[in-house]
Amino acid sequence: SHDLAQLMVLFEPETGPDGPVEASGRLTLNTELKGPFKAPAHTTSLRGEDIAYGATRVDVLTASLKGDEAGLSVESLHAEGLGGRLDATAAIAFPDRETADGFAALRGTVEFAGIELERLVALMPGDGGDATGTLGGSADIDWASPGLSNLGVGFHMNAERLTAAGKQLGSMSISGGLTEGLLVSSGSCCGASLNAVGHVTDEGLRELDASLAAEDLTTLGSAFGLDGLEGSGTAEVTVADTGAAPTLSASADLPDLRFRDVQAGPVHVEASGSDGAYDLLYEAFDGSLLGTASLESDKTYSASARARSFDLASVLDDSLREAMSLAGLVSGAASASGELGDT
Repeated sequence: SHDLAQLMVLFEPETGPDGPVEASGRLTLNTELKGPFKAPAHTTSLRGEDIAYGATRVDVLTASLKGDEAGLSVESLHAEGLGGRLDATAAIAFPDRETADGFAALRGTVEFAGIELERLVALMPGDGGDATGTLGGSADIDWASPGLSNLGVGFHMNAERLTAAGKQLGSMSISGGLTEGLLVSSGSCCGASLNAVGHVTDEGLRELDASLAAEDLTTLGSAFGLDGLEGSGTAEVTVADTGAAPTLSASADLPDLRFRDVQAGPVHVEASGSDGAYDLLYEAFDGSLLGTASLESDKTYSASARARSFDLASVLDDSLREAMSLAGLVSGAASASGELGDT
C-alpha cells in the first residue's frame, strides 16, 4: 500500500497550465506469480481510495486481473467518481507468435451510470461550456479475428435533464451496433429522432443511409443557438463508396418552417455529388424563391436564384413594412459564376 504522491516521484511529472500536475490518494496492489520463469502466470488485485490526479477525482477504484503468455483478462474493474460509477471487464488474447498477422483478439464490456456531465466537461481541455445532466450507458465489443467485417460492437447511452448554454434540452438517447458488417444506429434528442443503417467491409464504410425527423424544431434550433425557429422537418442522407469515389445525396423538407416573424416554408433542398463536384437545388417561400448551385472538382462554381411573385410581407416585419410603405410582389433573377478563392 503506497501513497500515490510518493509513487509519482518515480516518473517525470506532467506539466499543466498551472504547473506540475499533482497526485494524491492511496493505492494497494497485490500480485501473485506462478509457473515457469519463461511463461509465468499472474493474478493481480488493485484498490485505490480518494485518488486525485490534477482535476480528475476517483473516490474508489478496484480491479482484478489475470494473465499469462496467452493473454490478459480484466475480470472486474470498478470505479466511483464524477457522481457516478463505472464497471468494466476485458479479455485480450495475445497474437500467436507463429502467425504473421499480429492480431490480438479483444472482448470487453463497460457500463456506467450517474455520471455528472458538468464534472466530466470540467476535465476536458479548453472551455467545454456549461453543459449539465446525468449520463448512463453501456457498450460491448467482440473482435475474435482480423477484419472490420468480424468486429462486433454494441452501445447505448442516455442523458437525463440535459442542458447546454443555459437551455433545457430534456433527455437524449443513442444506441447502435455493428454485427457481421451491418451497422445500425438510432437516437433521439431535442425533439428529433435519428436512424442510420450502413454496410462495413474490411476496407471500411461502404454505404450509409441516415434519416432525421423533427416534429418540433424549437428545441433543436435552441440547441444550435437559433432561437425563434419553429415548424417540423425531415432529412435524408446517403453516402456510398463503390471504390472510385464516395457519392453523396441528401434532401430535406421543412413544410412549415418559420424563423421568428418570417414564414419560410415550405422549404425543399436537394444536394448530390462526388469527388469534389456537387450540385444543390433549393425551393422556399412556397415556391416563390428557387435556386441552384454547382461546384466542380476544379473549384469553379455557378449559382442562380429566381424570385417569382415573391410577397414582401413574408420577410418584412410589420412595423418596418409600414414605416417604409413597402408592399406587393417582387419577381427577378440573379446569377453568379467564378472560381473559389478568386475575388
